[in-house]
Amino acid sequence: MGLCAMNVHLPLERKLCPFDLAPMTSTAIQMVFGDTVRDVMKKKEELPICKEQDLIMDQLVELTSKGCGCLLVIDDGFHLLGTFPDGDLRRTLKASGEGIFKLTVKDMCNR
Repeated sequence: MGLCAMNVHLPLERKLCPFDLAPMTSTAIQMVFGDTVRDVMKKKEELPICKEQDLIMDQLVELTSKGCGCLLVIDDGFHLLGTFPDGDLRRTLKASGEGIFKLTVKDMCNR
């Protein structure tokens, strides 16, 4: 079983090549799909990113301004380490009160 729970069906009735050898149709479908994904994906500067050592309170603007509903916790190589959803922020604030001012993203992120 793969790691992905969803798939995208790209319909292919038949190839345009009369001998069913040249992948012209499937190539065209992949190119259209790739262009569509590129148009809807957020670019690097639009992502709500932070580092593990950042204080949660210092990341509130990043969390709310990018409109994604979570922070993406990354390392120096821009590899994803975890997430910190805005729902977790509310639960953390309720549970820790003023203690939230001392918490880092590392303390609370989901790996």
